[in-house]
Amino acid sequence: MEIFCWKTPEKASSEHIYSLLKTAVKRVYGIDSPDVFKTESGKPYFKNSNIHFSLSHSGNYALCVLDSFPIGADIQIIRSISPSLPYAVCTLEELEEMDFFTLWTLKESYIKLYGKKSMDYKDMTFSKKDGKILCFDEKIFCSTFDIIPGYALSVCAMSEVPACPITFID
Repeated sequence: MEIFCWKTPEKASSEHIYSLLKTAVKRVYGIDSPDVFKTESGKPYFKNSNIHFSLSHSGNYALCVLDSFPIGADIQIIRSISPSLPYAVCTLEELEEMDFFTLWTLKESYIKLYGKKSMDYKDMTFSKKDGKILCFDEKIFCSTFDIIPGYALSVCAMSEVPACPITFID
């Protein structure tokens, strides 16, 4: 698994994440990025390739995660929100263990892993045990990265999420 972040000069956009994807694929695989297609639900993918990726952007950061297994990743700037939002999308048990933005990025990463929202946010539960993030879906591995001040970043994958460094692109 390879994780790439780009602090963009202005608010990150779709253009930024696709530019980051192209750079990441070139660095990791030494190839020009294949054409990006989307499933009916909007999940981007490469045709006829074993390169899986997930893209996200928030604030001034663009995020790209590459893996040989399906992957979902999300980055979110920590900001003011409605006080009722955490209780609308998280269980009380979750909010006792983790902060809202960590939970939000975990839930969004899970959705991006499959490319669609197939259940209510409250049914996608996460917990912590012995320092690990546990997903309600026991075949999924999850991890959070507390490396960018003011941002939450999470990954959900069909393979173990290694404690890999994040490559920052200029």
